[in-house]
Amino acid sequence: MAPEDLAEECLKLLIRRNLIEVTKLKLNGSPKTCRMPTTTWDVFSRAAVALGLFHIHNDTTSPKSTIRRLADYAGNGIHPSFYYIQSLRSYVSFNTGIRESSTKKTSKFLDALVSRRGFGLLVVLDLENVYKPMLTETLGKLLHLKYLGLRRTFLDSLPRSVGNLPFLETLDVKHTNITTLPSSICKAKNLQHLYLNENNFDTSFKNIYGRSAIILQTLSGLFIGNKSVVRSYLHAILHLRKLKLTFYSKLAGGLADWISKLKTLRSLKLRSIDEFDRPSTLELGSLETHHELLELYLLGHLPRTIDVCLFPPNLKVLTLSASKLKQDPMPMLGKLCHLYCLKLFRNSYVGERMTCHAGEFLELRILKLWMLEDLEEWDVNEGALPRLRELEIRGCNKLKQPEGLLLLNTLKDVVLINMPGEFVANVERDLVNAFVKGITFPIAALPVRLLSFSLFNWHFAFESNCTIHPSSFK
Repeated sequence: MAPEDLAEECLKLLIRRNLIEVTKLKLNGSPKTCRMPTTTWDVFSRAAVALGLFHIHNDTTSPKSTIRRLADYAGNGIHPSFYYIQSLRSYVSFNTGIRESSTKKTSKFLDALVSRRGFGLLVVLDLENVYKPMLTETLGKLLHLKYLGLRRTFLDSLPRSVGNLPFLETLDVKHTNITTLPSSICKAKNLQHLYLNENNFDTSFKNIYGRSAIILQTLSGLFIGNKSVVRSYLHAILHLRKLKLTFYSKLAGGLADWISKLKTLRSLKLRSIDEFDRPSTLELGSLETHHELLELYLLGHLPRTIDVCLFPPNLKVLTLSASKLKQDPMPMLGKLCHLYCLKLFRNSYVGERMTCHAGEFLELRILKLWMLEDLEEWDVNEGALPRLRELEIRGCNKLKQPEGLLLLNTLKDVVLINMPGEFVANVERDLVNAFVKGITFPIAALPVRLLSFSLFNWHFAFESNCTIHPSSFK
């Protein structure tokens, strides 16, 4: 079992035993954010502090033993001259302070941590949201570093010494200004997870693929503009679990052949563009043998008619954008029996009518229809979408009142964004008539939440399980 899978199983076990509580789910239904229940925290925190497992630091108390893991919420760090930080293994900054002041404190702490003490035991360094932390060449002294997280730091470059980190497994420079990696990165022979920011393929990436291609599991945020790259380098990578690529449409054929061999994929996101950065033709072979692929995002023009064999059989999350499908995709997509979330974005469907038939989308919980500018009619037959909980319709200006919307009695959230006022009013009226019994009663309650707003005006809001007075319906 891969370490990532083992960690996921441990988390599921903690959730089943009610030691961890899920507060937010991902679109595929898996946990996104968790917390420890208050009663559990009260019991375990006291015992953990007594054992020296962790310490809540303030100006008046000091830990009784050395610290191995430090989570910094104030952006202050801990003064590195203290003896108890010499064995630090993990530093994670939850920097929520003022950008300049908190960044200076964090950078000063890091500089002292590396240069003065030379703490070679550090394994995790996560500086997400710290604005342009000062990373010097002394970073290379952290020889045991496995995780370097620099997401949303707005850094312009990496120190060359990052290549001196022989055990580096994860490098995250997403949402930064870094356009190329140091050529020394080829020394990172254990690199498994690489998160980029639409970086173009260049010499530094060739070095990576020459040494680390066999064990790469995550390749996210790479731009491919040369056919030789696909033929000479990408075909060496065969064990990816997560792939996110942007590429010129003329390369789609070669990429499709390579992707067909990636049987371990769990998540696949592809953006096909032309020289002017506009969505273009996306050629993709059959994915019906990709049994582990659960999440699929496709931006680009698909064939006019698509068959269910195009998609992996166990798919849970599907996003289509700029597909320009002319034939109603719902009858075909409804056959994906494990689909949990479906998002149809701008120009994914350019037809005028869409129908969901009985027995389709049996597991679908989330449906989002965004900017389908030609869509006029959407029919929902009885027995379709039996488990739908969230419906979001955005910018579908020609859409009339959905037929059969009130048949979806499992709905909990209806979100309408930038929709015509008449459409919003009709939905409001129908929901009120369906769920509020006897409007002359002083108080009534709706089991469904309706949110409707535009970019400039908030029109209407029903909160789940709230109390509604008749005057609210005027």
